[in-house]
Amino acid sequence: RPNPAKVMEVKRAFFKSVENIINTLSPFEKHRLKVLTHFDVGALYIINKQYVKGILYCMLVLTSPVALWMSIRKVIIKRQSEKLAEVYSAKGLYPYRTL
Repeated sequence: RPNPAKVMEVKRAFFKSVENIINTLSPFEKHRLKVLTHFDVGALYIINKQYVKGILYCMLVLTSPVALWMSIRKVIIKRQSEKLAEVYSAKGLYPYRTL
């Protein structure tokens, strides 16, 4: 499993490399980007059983209604994809992939 702290470092380095593009965004979009990044890292903390840290990171999503909606939609799509992958795997439609 990926280390959430290292993922956050990589994301920070990436955002620093595209800082000139990020500066063209509105303040709301910048905040949304920060919130969704924290949500992703928080989910990794939760997956790694660091629940308190993960929940604290994920709670930042409550500060932006649009980011909240986007994160909910992302989780729903991910769950649907996982279920679909299980169905395909059971039918042998993913011969190259083991779950």
